[in-house]
Amino acid sequence: MVRDGQKLHGTGKSTYELVDIQRIFESLLLTPSTVFADLGCGKGDYTLAVARAVGPKGIVYGVDAWQEGLEQLERNAAIEGLHNIITIHADLNEHIPLDNGTVDICFMAAVLHDLLRESTGRRH
Repeated sequence: MVRDGQKLHGTGKSTYELVDIQRIFESLLLTPSTVFADLGCGKGDYTLAVARAVGPKGIVYGVDAWQEGLEQLERNAAIEGLHNIITIHADLNEHIPLDNGTVDICFMAAVLHDLLRESTGRRH
């Protein structure tokens, strides 16, 4: 979103409460050594759940352009004692700062509309 010539970021309503997370995890075949990237993670509902599921041997990247959401994710991870989450502040329309071949699973939930809006300059 752009207001007064300045890019603003935020989050819409999370879809996390609307899905069967266990079913999603089963289809993703998460293992204790999974390296997972949650692109457009927002405040990290999915990121936290995956971090719990893969445990301390897995790595979960939470990537978003919304700094306040990443900060909330970091606080929640600290409260839960999850040390396998790495947050990355990045605009998915520009560049995802992860090396090729380093991620096992790339995940996006309720993000595509933001990418379309940003890339076309259209607002809905």
